[in-house]
Amino acid sequence: SYCYKSFSENEVNNDIYPWSTYAYFPFLLFLGPYAEIFSYRIAILVGISGRVITRFLLIYGNSLTQMQIMQVTYSMGTAAEDVFSAYIYYAVPQSLYTDVTAYVKSSALLASLLSGILGDLLVTQANTSLTTLMVISAAFVCTGAFIGLFVILPSNKTYNYLQSQNS
Repeated sequence: SYCYKSFSENEVNNDIYPWSTYAYFPFLLFLGPYAEIFSYRIAILVGISGRVITRFLLIYGNSLTQMQIMQVTYSMGTAAEDVFSAYIYYAVPQSLYTDVTAYVKSSALLASLLSGILGDLLVTQANTSLTTLMVISAAFVCTGAFIGLFVILPSNKTYNYLQSQNS
């Protein structure tokens, strides 16, 4: 039986999916300290670019190598989610940590819920193809990336580890 793009279930499980598992940890080891030392904004934007590349590889990639690269770029985006969580705590006063955590986690949960319902409705009611779902997903991710370019602005209190060590 074949999954998406004529890859067998065995290929997806053994040759494609594991790439994200093994790529996540090195990205996290790199992006976390990079964000703390240099710039949260750049680390987050690297993750956003990973998510955009992932969507385009899902749409246009056809080879096993392209799908493996897609999993690596996906893990780059996933690692940046953890950096984003840290950035939130850096950007708000400690007294708001509980509220901000609730807003961010609730927003993510609601987005997952709504995208799942929309996807199910499009597939079951409108007989939408997986490729069309990938295009819709890419449009939303690109929109989010565009918004992210302007929302995640460097602040005046940007922490620079190297400067604090020299003081």
